[in-house]
Amino acid sequence: MIKRRGKVGALRMLFLAAFLVLGLSSVSQAGPLGVLDIGPGPEVDSGFITTTYNATTGAFSANGWALTLDTQNLAPATTFKLNATINKLGVASAAWLTIGSAAAPMLYSATLMDFKYDAVVGGAMEFLFGPATGSYAGIYSDTKSLDLLLTPGTGFKGTFATGFTSSSGTAALRGEAPTQATPEPSALLLMMVAGAGLLGATTHAQRSRRGFAAVRLS
Repeated sequence: MIKRRGKVGALRMLFLAAFLVLGLSSVSQAGPLGVLDIGPGPEVDSGFITTTYNATTGAFSANGWALTLDTQNLAPATTFKLNATINKLGVASAAWLTIGSAAAPMLYSATLMDFKYDAVVGGAMEFLFGPATGSYAGIYSDTKSLDLLLTPGTGFKGTFATGFTSSSGTAALRGEAPTQATPEPSALLLMMVAGAGLLGATTHAQRSRRGFAAVRLS
């Protein structure tokens, strides 16, 4: 009975470990785009963002303040400005990101690679930009993209069919992370199946030995 409980506990631990790894690997997929290789830093955090959208012209803007770079305060805080052209279906055809002054930006990119949003009230908007220029561009790879996750606030009703204005938004800008050896879900599934099979084979072998021993005793 003790051995059986131990085997059940081991199997549970196997599944728990697999789901834990899956959970950790999905942290970087929290945005609508599900980008896999965005790292935890360096990160520029912005706040006090007012977002405005004109459904007739498709003009989208988000203006606020870039407050921190990782754990270091930007002294003084500098401007955060995002402009884009988004149609009523929520498809973005262009976007421009500026952190700092237009004349001498800390970070600037006008290369929009992708855009998606969560179609719920206050849903996140995610912009994927090409490599940035500017005085802080050196902290990111000059060949990697930048991921901007904007949370506009409840003024955004989850649709671009009508215009809106939303305040008190926040944003986080991150760069792509180095390639990591994170197991794919299919590989984890194979590990789980293999572990379960090994456990079953061990159980079968032990039962066979007990049956053989019982025959000899009789």
